[in-house]
Amino acid sequence: MPLLDTGYNFKYCRISADKSAEIAQPFFIRPGQIFIFLEKLRGFMLPVSASQSAIAPISMSEGRPLSDRLSIENLQWLKGAVLKPAEMAMGPCVLTSAGIFTYLNGGGKEKADVFFEQVRYNGMTGKDCSMEIIDIFSSLIDTGMPLKVDIYFSNTHIRDREGCTHGRLAEKLGYIAQEHPFDIDLVRYKLNSLSAGQCLILTIDNAHVISVARDAENLWLFDTNLNPHKNCYEQKYREIIIETQREIAPYLFTPSGEKYACNEEAQCILDNYLSRVIKRQPVIISVDSQ
Repeated sequence: MPLLDTGYNFKYCRISADKSAEIAQPFFIRPGQIFIFLEKLRGFMLPVSASQSAIAPISMSEGRPLSDRLSIENLQWLKGAVLKPAEMAMGPCVLTSAGIFTYLNGGGKEKADVFFEQVRYNGMTGKDCSMEIIDIFSSLIDTGMPLKVDIYFSNTHIRDREGCTHGRLAEKLGYIAQEHPFDIDLVRYKLNSLSAGQCLILTIDNAHVISVARDAENLWLFDTNLNPHKNCYEQKYREIIIETQREIAPYLFTPSGEKYACNEEAQCILDNYLSRVIKRQPVIISVDSQ
């Protein structure tokens, strides 16, 4: 399964059951292809009944969850609003990360739930949550938060700029974006220097999106690819799919079984993304504090 940069970021194709033989060969999949591979596996997703996916009404309130320690109440709200529903949704990483970014940076539950509601609805109806990368920024700008976008683009691929997903992103976004030569140490420094009280979005090249946050005491990572839910797949494929995922990316399976991680566990996952997966065109979205 070659990695094709089509320019349509975060849109994935389903694969039919007759390609199960291809899935049974994990050793032919490079670490950098894991996220496109995982999203293709979502083609085996079972229909979700309304009774399985009923979401309780969510009360809306404002606040800055990262101003102190991220509370249990904040985490429980995020779990109910999006992290649990995302288990049964296809391609939920973009909308999930955008909503978490909005909520944790003080945009409030109501604005965050604009993103989360789409994940819940698509999970119940079996629709794909995937979207083009430019749509993230359009929706985030609508929240009213001042944005800063740092694009790290590999100089070795400048000749492919026109066909590369993030090749012309800086031009499209205008003044809010800045392009830098790709240097994984610069990306690592940007992530490690995240200030307390802030949340950012990190694109894993053009294949996946996560959110990273820091409160007064802890580092947090939110990732819809963590601990994939076996009920997303038909019963006869569950074992081979989960086994393949564990073989390719063991760091995505954590003792808590949650879609988030904290402190050393979060740092370990982030380090694996930086050292094993990000190779060409990561993007970091943050709140512009100036």
